[in-house]
Amino acid sequence: MREEKQIARIMNKKIRHMEKRELEGISSINNLVALKRCGIYHIDVEFDDGKTAELLMKIKSNNVVKNGINLVSGKDFRLMKELLLHRKVLGYDQSYLREDVLYRGIEPSLKNAMIDYYGCYNDHRSGTRNLLFKYYVWKEKELNAGDLQAVLDRILPFHIFYMGKEDAAAELQLNKYSSRDYYKARPCLHMMFDLREEENNRTYGTERIREIHAFIDRIHEEEERHSAFKTLTHNDFSSRNFFVQGEEVMFYDFELACYQIPEHDVAELLVYECGTVSDEEIRELLHRYYCRLREESPYDLTEQEYLDRVLFCIREFIVNRLSLLRIVSESIEIDFIEQLLINTNRLLDLFQQKEGERGLL
Repeated sequence: MREEKQIARIMNKKIRHMEKRELEGISSINNLVALKRCGIYHIDVEFDDGKTAELLMKIKSNNVVKNGINLVSGKDFRLMKELLLHRKVLGYDQSYLREDVLYRGIEPSLKNAMIDYYGCYNDHRSGTRNLLFKYYVWKEKELNAGDLQAVLDRILPFHIFYMGKEDAAAELQLNKYSSRDYYKARPCLHMMFDLREEENNRTYGTERIREIHAFIDRIHEEEERHSAFKTLTHNDFSSRNFFVQGEEVMFYDFELACYQIPEHDVAELLVYECGTVSDEEIRELLHRYYCRLREESPYDLTEQEYLDRVLFCIREFIVNRLSLLRIVSESIEIDFIEQLLINTNRLLDLFQQKEGERGLL
């Protein structure tokens, strides 16, 4: 009854009948918040005026940062200390409830690319925040190159509008990384990556593992070198977090939204979804995005500088987000880890072609 009253207040209508059920068919860790059962629900509502609505309710624990640190670190107190000191590695800075701030404060012309958001309420008894969205039929499908191009075309206006607007990033409570953050987090990144040593050897091999550790050692220098043209990025850019229906694309789950270089979204999309496209299609996707970004924004980099930035983001994903997912997979089943390992290795091969071969673009 308490939940029904809160939903009625947000929707500004009295409710005659409400049915809540867990959302099925989503293979995502978003259905669990560490150490606390939280999830995503499909809610059917009938109002007193006879009208009906289908809602998507996303429930987030108020202790999400603490829970995440406990889950990732397990009983490794050294890792727990590192995560406490550098919790930005988890992707959370400022308010983890930035979704409510962002959905309300986003540039109005961009809202048509986001699923409809109604509001949220704080459930003090359960220690959660409950966010309400319009329900969309969630169809998991294999995305082709055309779908991925449509997704990049759709996110591009976000990248262009917020490029260089650091004040807006603060207003939207976006996560932000600096070279200093990366410098201090290097021991944590080394430790997280090494926790899956056997898997690393099987996937990447000795020479590439050596290259990855060398990258971590200089990650702060790389970040500083590539820090121009920062903007709003989704920062969890996989098919779990957008809907593709024909030519229509709508984005969801901006919880980890970040103020960083736009190539992060491009790299994440490839890391998550490149298993369904060819090397040539990857080249075309990268080239089209680069051309459009140069045409429609103050972005002024050569193709090689652009590719260096994408490669930085792929490597950063491996030592940061993927390391976290691999550790979490020991406690929560994540069915796409093996594909991410395959995809990241393939992308590194593609970017590190032998001298004298055809360039990537």
